[in-house]
Amino acid sequence: AHDDVHAQNAAAFAAFMNNHYARPMDTATDAERTRFREEFFPRNAWPSADQRDAIEASLAIIDDIAATTDEDTA
Repeated sequence: AHDDVHAQNAAAFAAFMNNHYARPMDTATDAERTRFREEFFPRNAWPSADQRDAIEASLAIIDDIAATTDEDTA
């Protein structure tokens, strides 16, 4: 439903959460999201300019999808 840039950003965030916290993306704290955006993403995801420009929107999409999924399973 979303373009490849958001999918690539979501994959990077999933890798970060799995490798550093062994938890799902939707359990990330504000501090963990900040660490992802400021440290992991630029150093380890090798993001393109499009990915860097879209990271905030990508994280919001992840939240929206998680909220929708939570509603569907409730």
